[in-house]
Amino acid sequence: MSKPHDWDALDPEAQHQMGIELLRDIRGQYILGQALAIATDKLAKESYPETSNIEDMEILGETIFPMGYQLTKQVTTTLSDDRHGG
Repeated sequence: MSKPHDWDALDPEAQHQMGIELLRDIRGQYILGQALAIATDKLAKESYPETSNIEDMEILGETIFPMGYQLTKQVTTTLSDDRHGG
């Protein structure tokens, strides 16, 4: 699925329905897992990380969206290790 060219012309209900369909689809679940993995890494590097938000995102990634979450965590860890001689 990709965002239609006429997205802005669609009524809010049609947009909402497309979002729900993507969320139910394995691709949408992968994307959300990926986003959670990237977000937790970025937030953890902040000067004052919001630990409770990071931990809640980890729970969501590990339990609800594991495919994209775990794969992204593994890839980013491997890339980081490679860059640092690990």
